[in-house]
Amino acid sequence: MVIDIHGHYFDAGLYPNWVPHGLTPLQNWASNPNVSAIVASSLDVFSKGIAENKILTTLCETHPKLWQWLVVDPRKHNWWVNLPNNKKILGFKVHPTWQQYELTDYFNELLEVAKSKKWAILTHSGVAEPFVDIKKGIKLADKYPEVPI
Repeated sequence: MVIDIHGHYFDAGLYPNWVPHGLTPLQNWASNPNVSAIVASSLDVFSKGIAENKILTTLCETHPKLWQWLVVDPRKHNWWVNLPNNKKILGFKVHPTWQQYELTDYFNELLEVAKSKKWAILTHSGVAEPFVDIKKGIKLADKYPEVPI
């Protein structure tokens, strides 16, 4: 069974101070014996750049229950060229609404890269998401049955 609690890793300052940040909330979840894995994405990528993925990759390497979704910006030219390779990376977490791009404009490329890496893609479903056309997204995703979405 998989239950996605949608965890994120980020430094102080992104949200109000009362919102738990950093590694502590992820460690707290992982300490539960009924939780076998935590998969998180770094929200720091939005304010500090794509290299912030590497901080979370390093944390994943040293915490057995922690796994990673890479955050990418598919609008950038050749965004896929320097992706890290690590067994703890499960795929991409894309944020079309946060980054304000139409998912379907970049979905084929995301799917191609995910297919080549044997990764999955996690995105919002399109319910009240202005940049996610779920019907068009499903039609594109259906062309890539080997990519879990």
